Amino acid sequence: EKYIEGICRYGFDPRFCNLKGMFGAALYFAENSSKSNQYVHGGGCSAMGPYTQPNCKCTKSKEVPMLLCRIALGNPFIERVHQGNQPGQYWHNRRTEPENPNGGIYNSVIGDIGSSLQLREFIIYESKQVYPEYVVWYKRV
Repeated sequence: EKYIEGICRYGFDPRFCNLKGMFGAALYFAENSSKSNQYVHGGGCSAMGPYTQPNCKCTKSKEVPMLLCRIALGNPFIERVHQGNQPGQYWHNRRTEPENPNGGIYNSVIGDIGSSLQLREFIIYESKQVYPEYVVWYKRV
């Protein structure tokens, strides 16, 4: 909630992304709002990750914001079987797009259903690939 104005004005900043993300330090987006809702916190809550975790202080009656963004995926790497984010695994400490075996890099990652995910995720590593278009305020019921 407290970061929405800055994101809308200046854009996302991947330098603040957490390396413990499933696909490394990146900007994560979802096609289903229910997936994004898991990571929306409001009021005095400073928890990271799903809002249902023990240290989350969010309440269902609190109005919270969600950004509706346009993202440019370019040529995406489609992850159908998750390759892990533990030390020595593919996504560990990653801050950049994966390399394309045909040369260059992929522009983004699509975490596909079945790659340890129940809902698809879209992962980008460059802030220039995302435009925060709308702020949607809602209450959980």
